[in-house]
Amino acid sequence: ANIVVFRLGENVKRDLRPNFLQGLQSLIPYVCPTGTVLYTTCFWKNEQVDNAIRSFALSRNEVCLDGCLSDDESNMALGLFAHEGVAIHPGDKGMEQLASLIFPQLSKML
Repeated sequence: ANIVVFRLGENVKRDLRPNFLQGLQSLIPYVCPTGTVLYTTCFWKNEQVDNAIRSFALSRNEVCLDGCLSDDESNMALGLFAHEGVAIHPGDKGMEQLASLIFPQLSKML
């Protein structure tokens, strides 16, 4: 791939978070050995994982966008699903916000 959009990290178990940067160091060169990666931080704030993503992107001179949109509950699917774990995920507005964040930067890279 010439360009990879990296949107991972939300479901990293607490005990594995200290190893997340090491995982990125293995994963990204495998997935995108010669292209460019566009990163975002997690939808829900997770300082340890978000900081690993930011520092890794910086070490590769690549772009990392702030994808934390959970501070605004209107970005979630609250009230649309009985299961709270599902309802706190991005709803239509949240997905549109993520697209609005990513697409302008991605367009510059194409």
